[in-house]
Amino acid sequence: MQEANNVEATAKLALRSRAAAHRALRFLELSANATPFVRRPEPKVYGRVGDLEVRLASTRAEIKLAQRLRFQVFYEEMSAVPSRLAQFRRRDEDAYDAFCDHLLVVDVSNTDRRARQRPDVPKVVGTYRVLRQEIADQRLGFYTAGEYDISPLIASKRGYRFMELGRSCVLAPYRNKRTVELLWHGLWAYVREHRIDVMLGCASFEGTEPQEHAMALSFLHHFAGAPPEWHCRAREGLHVPMNLL
Repeated sequence: MQEANNVEATAKLALRSRAAAHRALRFLELSANATPFVRRPEPKVYGRVGDLEVRLASTRAEIKLAQRLRFQVFYEEMSAVPSRLAQFRRRDEDAYDAFCDHLLVVDVSNTDRRARQRPDVPKVVGTYRVLRQEIADQRLGFYTAGEYDISPLIASKRGYRFMELGRSCVLAPYRNKRTVELLWHGLWAYVREHRIDVMLGCASFEGTEPQEHAMALSFLHHFAGAPPEWHCRAREGLHVPMNLL
């Protein structure tokens, strides 16, 4: 009888050992196939003043925060009309965002409640989108080329490194000299880092009626024109006279 009990106990122990071994093997299989932990990349910081920091966006989440800021300023505060998709997502975005660099001013003392998966992400309060020529040549070209014929200019300056600026805005409560100068400081640091020679881009006046901005447009026409060798022509059908006074 005692011998039978010993045999039964040995059998149970063997079954438990076999089950434990199976669980261990299963754990190793799952571990081998699991996605490795990826550390969030450290942002490249170009400067800081008080609680404000200027940096490059280093994650998709940060780019989305910049797009939400642009939507808030361009569509909610100003008069731009969003597409249905932009209205649904509450973001200003286009195909260029995927391969441009995004310069951000963030308030490190104020986290963004919209970044649900990263509650420690600081609030984005200013942004600039930049596109270097070598990236533009590999992708869709410059955004500006859709508004102006810039190809003769770039062809005539082959020894120069061009960079496009665009989509710049600052959140209203932060719209002051300190924030704008910090954004410009980051822009200048980026220019020096990549040895940029020429900056170009499109800028907008609010609305669609040039006469509402007659004073500003006329001033630019008379006093801010580039030398003739740097002139570009607007695309056909897009030219608007600027000398309105």
